[in-house]
Amino acid sequence: VFSEDPLATAVEGLLGEVADRRIAVTLGGPGPAEIDSIGGSAFLELVRTIAPDAVVLDRRGHAALDLGART
Repeated sequence: VFSEDPLATAVEGLLGEVADRRIAVTLGGPGPAEIDSIGGSAFLELVRTIAPDAVVLDRRGHAALDLGART
């Protein structure tokens, strides 16, 4: 998923430690402008990769990701 970028490698290692230690993770969702910038599918891929315990979105972020009635 990640490139050979050293920062990406460090983040991947950190995420592995979080998973190994079973640390609870809450991910604050981006707003519509950030979603437009990074792309909704890229954000959803990040969520799948991190597998947080919760993702917090406001109504505009939820709509920008086109999540419909999913919770």
